[in-house]
Amino acid sequence: MKLVNRVLCLGFVPLAILLIACGGDDDSSPTSGAPTAPPPTNPTTTAANPAPSGPSISVADFSYSPAALTVPAGQVAIATRNMGPSPHTFTIDNVVDVQLNAGQSTAIQFSAAAGSYTFYCTLHGRSVMSGQLTVQ
Repeated sequence: MKLVNRVLCLGFVPLAILLIACGGDDDSSPTSGAPTAPPPTNPTTTAANPAPSGPSISVADFSYSPAALTVPAGQVAIATRNMGPSPHTFTIDNVVDVQLNAGQSTAIQFSAAAGSYTFYCTLHGRSVMSGQLTVQ
């Protein structure tokens, strides 16, 4: 009986060492430290100072304020500020996708044809956090 236990132990010890050695390194951290967002389709953002004129949107507590904007067609510039502690995005499918970190102010610029667009936060979903942009 002791021989069987000894053989089993000697067989499991090398197996355990092999599994530990091949397990990988869980302590590696990403190089940038920030989550990777999908690349925007064609926006231009300026993080330092949002455009002083034109429409602006504040983001906080899982909502946009105001939740509806009307702008002229063509080049659109919207000043945004994330007032809350959570990151959010300002996303219009196939038009713009910009991440707003907590406390960040950004001037978002993009081209839009006349129509009605839904903007939303990809991190929290359309049903939770969205608004309407009317381009005339």
